[in-house]
Amino acid sequence: MNPYLGNFNQPGDYTYERCTLYPFYKLDKRQPPLWFYKLILNKLVSAAYNWDMVFKELGQPYDLQVWLYDPSYMWSEIICYRLDKQIELKTRFVKSLINKSFPDKKFGLSINNNEFEWYLADEDLVYFEDDFDCADFTKEEIIADGYVKKQSDEFGDFYIKRIGDLWVGRKKSP
Repeated sequence: MNPYLGNFNQPGDYTYERCTLYPFYKLDKRQPPLWFYKLILNKLVSAAYNWDMVFKELGQPYDLQVWLYDPSYMWSEIICYRLDKQIELKTRFVKSLINKSFPDKKFGLSINNNEFEWYLADEDLVYFEDDFDCADFTKEEIIADGYVKKQSDEFGDFYIKRIGDLWVGRKKSP
């Protein structure tokens, strides 16, 4: 699998690929059996190696990442950002406060973990204030369901609930 380069022209542009297999990708519960997910992951990692070669040949700075969601397996993807300078990296996710090591045995990946650097982020469900304008639930109901109210200067009040792990991997520089 090769990356689509049609929108990879300027710094900040990106390209990504996600497995969109029916029926798993179409269901609300996007969790195929673990044995099947392992097959998908090995294909994603293999594609990441191919993408790395393609982007090296372009000769432009890039940040290639693999995002592995657990248990929302079907959200896993490979993504590559075009950069201004190779020293900068795109960080979309905040490191989790939970401390655990990468579950390579669980995922059954045929990769050398010396080649990838992984960090754990939180997979969260988030609702913003304006989501309640058309929702069939209330703030009180989602707080009772385990959501926590937070505030930010950028988004105002929002409600967040951790639902799983997100492992963000980068191929280490040689």
